[in-house]
Amino acid sequence: MTTTKEHSVPTPVGAVPGGYVPPRVNLLPPEIYASQAVGKLKRYLALGLVLVVALCGGVYTLASMRLDDQKTELAAAEADTLALTQAQAQYAEVPVVLSRLQQLEEARQLGMSTETLWADYLGAVFAVMPGGVKVASITVAGATPLLAPAAETNPLQGPGAVTQLDLTAVSDTLPNIAQWQDGLNSVPGFQDAWVNVVTVGEDEDDNTPRFELSVRVQVTDEAYAHRFLPEEGEG
Repeated sequence: MTTTKEHSVPTPVGAVPGGYVPPRVNLLPPEIYASQAVGKLKRYLALGLVLVVALCGGVYTLASMRLDDQKTELAAAEADTLALTQAQAQYAEVPVVLSRLQQLEEARQLGMSTETLWADYLGAVFAVMPGGVKVASITVAGATPLLAPAAETNPLQGPGAVTQLDLTAVSDTLPNIAQWQDGLNSVPGFQDAWVNVVTVGEDEDDNTPRFELSVRVQVTDEAYAHRFLPEEGEG
């Protein structure tokens, strides 16, 4: 036979046996509840105010740090500007000197633009001169940096001449004129060489024939040295 044990349910304090619970009556006035609610609201507001103040303090601190960094950067930039200004004042004469050097370079290029190395060309003249011919005089006339070449007056003269080389020579024998002219025209920068027999006389010492010759050679700008022209790639 099985025995069932019944459990009793505790009766609430103040409750009447049998399940009836009497109603509770709160005798506190409404002002007390309102005061408690206001106190809670004040605590929440105070906590919120603390958080707002803390947040503002953090933002202010970050802003102050950023402002300090910007001031430091500004001071560094001002120092660099001052240093550059001082350096610029130190080298203020450099552009003036460079400009003067450029002017001198251009003046030299202009002044030497018609330079001809006559020692080399006169050596070439003597090299092609027939044997027995002696030079009496040499005259050179032509363009300069400030003077254009003279206008052509000889219709047989080719274009492009900038200088005219004249020489007088004497010889006891009549040289091969055509060969002499070809030799002069073979020199780079020479053209239209012309040899003319001016007079025929006698040597006063031995009464031998004496030929006086006049030579004229046109010189082109190929004879210019161009030593002071700017190199490729320069201004």
